[in-house]
Amino acid sequence: MISRTGDKLGMELWPHWFRAQRASQMFTEYDLREASLLEWFEWTSWQTAKKYAKHGVLGLARKMGVTFRKDRGLKGADLGSLKAE
Repeated sequence: MISRTGDKLGMELWPHWFRAQRASQMFTEYDLREASLLEWFEWTSWQTAKKYAKHGVLGLARKMGVTFRKDRGLKGADLGSLKAE
């Protein structure tokens, strides 16, 4: 089902991608720590949880209270040219 959906959308999808996105979202948006991710996903390796427990440049900036103009339409290549408000 996931492969067929990806084919219809013209992109490659696999179950791990969805799991990775959810783990990263739970860490970033809900402020869950590695221990909570271990419990939620029933992982046994601390390293697995640490892999997804990263804020990235924009997440770290948000934690520091930096806001960005919404009209910028950010893409990965734009990270070096961000303008804080």
